[in-house]
Amino acid sequence: MQIADEVIPRHCSAVHVISSGPPRLEWGLLGQRCSSALPTVTLDYATAQATAGNTTVGYYKFQNIRYAKPPTGDLRFGASEWPDVETEINTGNLAYTDVDCTTSEDCLFIDVWAPVDAVGHDLPVLVYNYGGRFKLGSKSVNTPEGRFEVSADFIYVSYNYRHGLTGVATDPTYQHEGGVSNIAVWDATHAYEWVQKYIRNFGGNPSDVTAVGFSAGGSQIAVQMTRFGGRAPHLFQKAYIMSLGYLPSAGHHQAEVFWQNVS
Repeated sequence: MQIADEVIPRHCSAVHVISSGPPRLEWGLLGQRCSSALPTVTLDYATAQATAGNTTVGYYKFQNIRYAKPPTGDLRFGASEWPDVETEINTGNLAYTDVDCTTSEDCLFIDVWAPVDAVGHDLPVLVYNYGGRFKLGSKSVNTPEGRFEVSADFIYVSYNYRHGLTGVATDPTYQHEGGVSNIAVWDATHAYEWVQKYIRNFGGNPSDVTAVGFSAGGSQIAVQMTRFGGRAPHLFQKAYIMSLGYLPSAGHHQAEVFWQNVS
């Protein structure tokens, strides 16, 4: 069922449907019927409302979905953990639109773009991994509007991961003090686990996921493919790596010197 294209007041309520069986994206209305209402997706810990899109452009954007707990306090140098249950509909306002992990610690959010008729179609999924030398960048660096103009038969996903000191610190002292090495990689793994667990709710096929990455984002993909000697569960089926930026040459000594200089 799709939202009818009718001219109704803009102050109408959000769309929110919880169906029986596995949670998934469906269209419905709270209160008045109105074309300005945006759909929601119900997950087992949150309900996300689209922040943009309509039946005319052919897609909806779900922005700033929390895919992990805020990495603050005891989690500042810890691996990603599943988020807590949210009691209010997430309208994308948990963070500002272009939130990134360079300027905000509470940054582990994911965006999903889905065609309006995606539900039940098991569409292929493209997960974009942005670059930025593990120092900067965000999930908002590239957006898929142009791609959807050419073809709206896929789901687009982008996510934030931690940078700099909190993202790539690794040395003996840091680990001895309880820090987790290369947290950026753990963030990426968790984001892909989120895709595997929830993308079907948006109409995507978790068995048809393509990882696309540039520079540091390409490194993220390479590490996901080779982590634990390649014996870890495969979280995507295809990969397109552009300008791989990974040089594993620092070693523990250089990492230790760096950590001592900043700690």
